[in-house]
Amino acid sequence: MIKFFRKIRQKLLVEKSFNKYLFYAVGEIILVVIGILIALQINNWNEEQNNEQKVIKILKQVQKDLLNDIQEAQYFSDGWEKQDKMLTHFFKATKPEQYYRDNFSYFKIIGLATTRFVQNRQGFNRLNEQIDIVSSKYDAILSKLSRLYNERSDFLNKNQTVSNNLVQDYRIYLHNNYDWMENFKANEESPEEVFTYFYSSKKHRKNLVKYRAFFNRYHNQVSGVKNQSLLCYLMIRKITNDTSELPKVIKSFGLEYSNNNIEDFIGNYFIKKDSVSKFIEKKYGVLFWSTPKQRELYFEGYILREYGKDSLGFVFANIYPIKFLRDTKNKVTGFKAYDIHNSGNTIEAIKLD
Repeated sequence: MIKFFRKIRQKLLVEKSFNKYLFYAVGEIILVVIGILIALQINNWNEEQNNEQKVIKILKQVQKDLLNDIQEAQYFSDGWEKQDKMLTHFFKATKPEQYYRDNFSYFKIIGLATTRFVQNRQGFNRLNEQIDIVSSKYDAILSKLSRLYNERSDFLNKNQTVSNNLVQDYRIYLHNNYDWMENFKANEESPEEVFTYFYSSKKHRKNLVKYRAFFNRYHNQVSGVKNQSLLCYLMIRKITNDTSELPKVIKSFGLEYSNNNIEDFIGNYFIKKDSVSKFIEKKYGVLFWSTPKQRELYFEGYILREYGKDSLGFVFANIYPIKFLRDTKNKVTGFKAYDIHNSGNTIEAIKLD
């Protein structure tokens, strides 16, 4: 190609055709410029593709961190629900004394130990380090991740500090007032006086009331992290076109909807009792329960799980299972939601579209 252009140039010089030679020279410059621009465009495209691959790789690491957080948060929730159940029996005296003797190794640590939930941040930190190569199309997931790992993390750290202080202050009190505390071990048999204190002491009962009130709030914070982590996990799954089988812990949340056609449930609903509207929509492959006023970047609604045929519920709040109602043509016309803590309390809604 270069030899071809050289022959043309030499021919024009021999013919002493200045105008033709000038026209040719300008054309050759234009071709060179076009070639450079194409090369730059290809280089930019290659660089964008490399950056895209890097971002996707980091997002997959974030996704693994989110999955670990969901599992840890679920472990935290299961542990607290076990403690809360025992405290309910204790405060309401629904179990005999022998129940607490049989379970004393567990009962005596309630209020004397704290459970810590810590988010995995490695992937998010890497994403921040490479933020210059992240394109604007990832703004939505970046905003949610930022609030999850920054705002939520602040709440968790504050709760953790309060938790540590609450437990530490009470342990110091016991050490200052009871000799048996020096040899206190959760996994060893305790003297009778230790059982008597934990079972009968008014001071201990008051401490458990305080401990329970705090950990209910802390548990709500962890549940919020779990809900937001699941949302981010599903968003990244969609971004990376991940079609692999859902992990076991995600499956356990009932998000496969194998017993229903979820398109039947999508729409706006009017709740008669509260005179408010709710809507159910499908996003990231799952169903969301939301209100129009809550359609913000950070909050997209509560993720719904499947309980059974025509029955849904909230993934991380075991209240108000929703039973959908159908007409004679099998069309969904509304739902009833049942308060599992109060069998007489129901919420009724009609479907508007």
